[in-house]
Amino acid sequence: MIYDVIIIGGGIAGCSVAYFLKDKLNVAIID
Repeated sequence: MIYDVIIIGGGIAGCSVAYFLKDKLNVAIID
């Protein structure tokens, strides 16, 4: 699967950004 956004680290800020973008883009979170 191809992701539009890859967030490395996560955490509270990363998760909030990921959930915000998840409706519009494919988001991958790498802890």
